Amino acid sequence: MVIIRELTQKYNDLFNNAIKSLENRLSVFVWKGFFEKLKFVSFENSNLTISSPSLFHKNWIKNHYLKELQKAIIDIFGNSIQFNLVVTEDSNKENTISEKLYKSKRVTNNYKKLITIKNKDNSDIIKLMQLNPMYTFDNFIFGQFNNAGFTAARKTAEQPGKIYNPLFIFGPTGVGKTHLMQAIGLHVLQNKPTTKILYITAEQWVNSFILSIKNKHFDNFRQIFRDNCDVLLIDDIQFLSNKNASQDEFFYMFNSLHQSCRQIVITSNKCPNEINDLSERLKNRFSWGLSVDINQPELKTRIKIIKKKSENLKINLSDDIMHYIANNIKTSTQELEGALLRLSVFMTEAKKEVSLSMIQECLSPILKRKINILDVEKICEHVAAYYNIKPSELKSKSRQKQITLARQIAMMLSRDMTSHSLSEIGRLFGNRNHSTVISSIKKINEMREIDLNMQAILSQFEKHLSNNY
Repeated sequence: MVIIRELTQKYNDLFNNAIKSLENRLSVFVWKGFFEKLKFVSFENSNLTISSPSLFHKNWIKNHYLKELQKAIIDIFGNSIQFNLVVTEDSNKENTISEKLYKSKRVTNNYKKLITIKNKDNSDIIKLMQLNPMYTFDNFIFGQFNNAGFTAARKTAEQPGKIYNPLFIFGPTGVGKTHLMQAIGLHVLQNKPTTKILYITAEQWVNSFILSIKNKHFDNFRQIFRDNCDVLLIDDIQFLSNKNASQDEFFYMFNSLHQSCRQIVITSNKCPNEINDLSERLKNRFSWGLSVDINQPELKTRIKIIKKKSENLKINLSDDIMHYIANNIKTSTQELEGALLRLSVFMTEAKKEVSLSMIQECLSPILKRKINILDVEKICEHVAAYYNIKPSELKSKSRQKQITLARQIAMMLSRDMTSHSLSEIGRLFGNRNHSTVISSIKKINEMREIDLNMQAILSQFEKHLSNNY
């Protein structure tokens, strides 16, 4: 027993050294927030088991820093080491669909299935990526920018192979394409756990195709992707560009699946016709079903995303802070998530209520533009010019209908496009009080919901101000 305890302590110390070695390679926020919380569980037969405090925590490391963790462990334990990242038993008690899926043995075995093509040394050539149990429809935040994609994905998941086949989802990086694709797979598994779901990136598919030929296992490859697949989820299809042999095999695989009414879902950063060096016959096949695009989220949706993610991270953000983040990070939901992860660690370490200025300092390394580069004066100038009034009138006591409307619009834009608090905006608009600003913003938002003309005007203001400042 003494020897066992000594060995356990030895391996625990080695593991701690491996994690400690990452401290100087990663930011303090990432290391303290995620890697410092990993714990040694056991080491048997060259298999290291590590515990993570939550499923979210585990998935975040696997999706963002798995290579760094692997290298640190190999450097200490040696190349023969294998490790498993598990979740402690009492850390995830939420009774959500995603948790049920994750804990279901039948479903888990399905979406953790491996491609069994073997290399010459009998090692796996490639593993299929897991479906992330957090990527459900319930966890997907939708707005005007992705509503079409969300609706199409739901319908596809409810009747795979029958409505939109293929479903082609395209748009820039970080807008939720992979989330929707995996949500389809999870929804199908929830309703029919025996369904054979294959989720893989185009790059992985090409690599496995090439190696299957090189190692003379092409029959096995073909059996997996043509015969043992009910739903094929393939990410980043643009990777097939300029790969003629791979395109030929994908074409025949596509035909086999489609003719037998098995569902195909594809994502790309471009619509089919805009993918360079892609064969015309593949472009034609991709257009057989439905193509939907997802754009960058608008401000209203970015705020919804921030609220939802901050609740998941158990951090309390004021409205001013949420608007500041939404106004400064516009390109993708992934960037928003990254910023919130950074904030969660910062706020945990601070152990006190944080101010907007502290948040600005924390996020300054990842912001895409200077703080307050767009100010209230510029907004007033632009709105006043549109309504043919003087900027000073927006700050006056005038209650003339046109001036009042312009003032309310300028207040709303100031709230949405600068980091100023409500009190600061009120002060800048003629020392008006906090409640007046809230009332003005509420009035314009209500008009926006029902008045198409107001929607167009506000959209024009936002586009011009965003592009020019």
